[in-house]
Amino acid sequence: MKLYDENTKVDFVTEPMFFGTGRNLQRYDKNKYVWYFDQGEKMDAVTWKPNEISLTKDAMDFKELEPHEERILTLNIKRQEILDSLQGRAPMLTFGRITTLPELEYAFIRWTFQESNHSNTYAHILRNVYPNPSKVFDEILDDKMITKHTKYIAEHYESLYSKINAWEYLPEGHKDRPTLDEMKKATYLALISVNILEGVRFYVSFACTFAFAENKKMVGNAGELKLIARDENLHLALTQKMINHLRKNEDEGFTHVIEECEDEVRKMYQYAAEDEIEWAKYLFEEGSILGLNANILEQYMKYMTNTRMRGIGLSKLYPEITTSPLPWMGAWLGTEKTEVLPQEEQITSYIIGAITDDMEEEDWE
Repeated sequence: MKLYDENTKVDFVTEPMFFGTGRNLQRYDKNKYVWYFDQGEKMDAVTWKPNEISLTKDAMDFKELEPHEERILTLNIKRQEILDSLQGRAPMLTFGRITTLPELEYAFIRWTFQESNHSNTYAHILRNVYPNPSKVFDEILDDKMITKHTKYIAEHYESLYSKINAWEYLPEGHKDRPTLDEMKKATYLALISVNILEGVRFYVSFACTFAFAENKKMVGNAGELKLIARDENLHLALTQKMINHLRKNEDEGFTHVIEECEDEVRKMYQYAAEDEIEWAKYLFEEGSILGLNANILEQYMKYMTNTRMRGIGLSKLYPEITTSPLPWMGAWLGTEKTEVLPQEEQITSYIIGAITDDMEEEDWE
């Protein structure tokens, strides 16, 4: 598909989300799905930079951490960095190449920027807290537990990316050119994988980070992660809305593919939950955080998995889990109103467009 084709008349109001007619003007005067443009505006409105939160106290706190606490903190930062390194380039290099809707392009651009900002934030934390930040970066790809989990997350992105390359560059009829249904399946599974990434796979890290802050340790780091969590919730809403639009609107041409993929999708959520439970156990091998341990995180990840599956119309994977074992997470994620302490004013001042579950009620049925 060309970047710009002035010879093709495109009616963006009738175009599908993916695999449409072509591109020319980025029109925002009339859109098929105004929600995506508004979501891009929300992401733009909450732009922030990592140096806006002080890490001075964190540098002192870091020196006082127990060895097992430093290990938990460092492992989570390493894993977050590698996940957002992928997300900092993948949305526009995959979904951005197969959409013709300007409102989706706009949302993908803002999404990609925010993910790159997250990677920059981890570097900022390491530079301001760790005595040798380069050492931490150099060790990331050496941790087999981190790379094991990342490999599965990247698989669906890589599958879509390679199929897009073949779709764009190989002529019709070529034996290695994927069919339209194969393209749609790869797109849908990539969207599911990203929904899982944004809505499940970061939450062990978020819980650990906010548990430190609950114990008055590494509060600046928690402030940075609170802003990241807010962004990720906007991205989660974006992927959930796309999945539900494809699932419910027959004119998008994905409903038959989605029906065929349901068992595979359920396995993807199960695999992710098991991954996160394994990661929690790995984090706490040498000790836990006051108020948080691997068993609690296992229940929490099952709860979050149920919630995300329900958000795209799937039945719960763990029906025995009905409530969150970490009710205090709501205060950090902005899903409940709490009294603001003076030392938290800098962090909570970013509550504009806050981290509420930004989905329409119909998407949670």
